[in-house]
Amino acid sequence: MIDAGVVRVDIPGTRALTELADVHRDAAAGRLRGTTILLP
Repeated sequence: MIDAGVVRVDIPGTRALTELADVHRDAAAGRLRGTTILLP
């Protein structure tokens, strides 16, 4: 369904796994919108 364009996945941000502590702080402060993917 994604390949056909029926379902659209919005991923507003990616961050390095090494930034995990910063991601937690940003989430707690309400600065993250939607999903953040952590990359190795």
